[in-house]
Amino acid sequence: MTKNTLQKQTVGPRRFRGIDGIKGLSLVSIIIYHYNPRMLPGGFIGVDVFLTVSGFLITIGMIKRLSANGRIGWVDYLTRRLRRLWPAPIVMVPAVMGLAAAIQTDLLVGIRKQAVAALTFIHNWTTITSGGSYFDTMNPQMLKHLWFIALLAQLYIAAPALVWLLWKLRHPAPAIIILTGLSGASFAWMARLYDPSAPTRVYEGTDTHAGGFLLGMALAWAVYAIHHTKKKRTDRDMTRPARRPAPSRIIMRCRHEAAAYGAFLAMIALIVLAITMKQDTAAFHGGIALASILSTLLIAGTITDDSWMQGLFEIHPLAVIGRYSYGIYLWHWPLWLLTSVQARAWGMDRPLIDAATALTLTALAAGMSHLLIERPASVGGLLGIVPVPPLTARTLFRCIASLTVVLMAFSGGVVAWRDAPAKTSTQIALERMEKEAAQRSRMNGELTRRPAPKPKRALHAFPTGDQIIAIGDSVMDMSTPEIENRFPGILVDAKTSRAITEAGTLIGQFQAEGRMRPWLVLGLVTNSVVTTDQLDQIRAQVGPSTVMVLVNGHGPDSWIPESNDVIRTWAQAHPENTVYVDWDAAISQHPDLLYSDGVHPKEGAGGDIYPQAIQQAIRDWIAQGH
Repeated sequence: MTKNTLQKQTVGPRRFRGIDGIKGLSLVSIIIYHYNPRMLPGGFIGVDVFLTVSGFLITIGMIKRLSANGRIGWVDYLTRRLRRLWPAPIVMVPAVMGLAAAIQTDLLVGIRKQAVAALTFIHNWTTITSGGSYFDTMNPQMLKHLWFIALLAQLYIAAPALVWLLWKLRHPAPAIIILTGLSGASFAWMARLYDPSAPTRVYEGTDTHAGGFLLGMALAWAVYAIHHTKKKRTDRDMTRPARRPAPSRIIMRCRHEAAAYGAFLAMIALIVLAITMKQDTAAFHGGIALASILSTLLIAGTITDDSWMQGLFEIHPLAVIGRYSYGIYLWHWPLWLLTSVQARAWGMDRPLIDAATALTLTALAAGMSHLLIERPASVGGLLGIVPVPPLTARTLFRCIASLTVVLMAFSGGVVAWRDAPAKTSTQIALERMEKEAAQRSRMNGELTRRPAPKPKRALHAFPTGDQIIAIGDSVMDMSTPEIENRFPGILVDAKTSRAITEAGTLIGQFQAEGRMRPWLVLGLVTNSVVTTDQLDQIRAQVGPSTVMVLVNGHGPDSWIPESNDVIRTWAQAHPENTVYVDWDAAISQHPDLLYSDGVHPKEGAGGDIYPQAIQQAIRDWIAQGH
């Protein structure tokens, strides 16, 4: 056995068993979170599992090369990383752009900037500097998930310099300490910079979300240290043929068992976090750090020699998902958006069917990407799809198929790039509504400033429009003409991006001007979470004699179902002067009457469902004897 062979063996096996299964499990949690965040509110921690795995694998590879010849091979390293990361999105991005051009052009708003940022691996910082939010799905972006690929690419670029410097220390212990310290500093920086109103800065920032990757790097050095120690023992045993004492073997076996059970407990804890954790202060003040630490324990206990956890993660579906995780991750989000938009256009509201369709298309797209783009490119870059002689029927067929896919994708992307609109149809409609509302306000003049009429009797009767004031967000704004048609004389104050936190100030202004009315309609769920304390404060401000009509929300954001539950429960606790309006249930029966964002009703029939729901809820409430 040569010296180089011994050196290569000190860093461990070429491929660690169970890693693909870990990647597969984390990708499943990410997809569930993206498709239905309410089902798995903490599913975004799958990203942190991926980061930890990536940091571990990339560092192990570099340590192997350093062990073998003392060099990382910077050009070769960067070339291989580029061949791994770049070809698939170069085809995916124009392909989904072309599909959007055919299905719903609203998804192409801002696509040029997104595409450039995605293909140059700066998407995370572009989102941060432009003020966008990863957690904001009001105007869904097809490429927003590529922030993670950008983050990963940036960490891949920085990793070789860090590994090379740590290698110069000549011992793994300082490397482990330094990397663990850097990881802690990154998590602390995340907590320090966290702003609840703008979480994207710390979630997508390279400096604030590198902690898991650094922990994975530290684990790689720990594995190197263990195998380095084993090598020394092996060398010693070659000069002393005596068998290792039984107590030593027992201790070693206990360590392996403890690592496996630790990995199992870490997996259970990660599942609990995925089910219970939310994208709130707790997540950024330690939750994400905890998920990264648990990921490190999971990897460490799974890759241990003869760990029974390896069998668990070698289950075929999980391992396959992990093996093709890159392509699946690239395609799953845009295909989900396109599928959902098309389903709404057909008047269908079947989330499970949409998800199954999107996943089927994702599997097909990821498989084709791997076979026709990624695997050939891993050998020869983008030119790898063109085979070299001698040609066989198989390679020729694969070449023709690859070139066909690339040409179709690029053709669709060029058309989409050329025809991408500047504004969504929702934005155009909202702006028109705001102009019409301003014009109506000027025409009404003093009519809207007359003091509110006093209730004629104590018992509630169905209110006339001049007894109602409505405060709402863009959803109410889109429905304003229909609201005014069904409630003549109503005072509507609705505005885009308005949240419930603004309600108190507006009510105070109306009270000061003497324009407050005995019926108050509130539709403020679309843009932020609604809490019981906020509703209590509004009730205290308007007094018990005002009837509050609370309209729930409809949309893909995770806080909307939560807020709807809060509103319904609060209304049930105050039945004597509170009406609950289930706008969500009413519009869910007519998804084709919503714009492509799945939130805002279209003018006419779509907008008319909003006041219809209010009318029916008030009638039912009065019929109950209130």
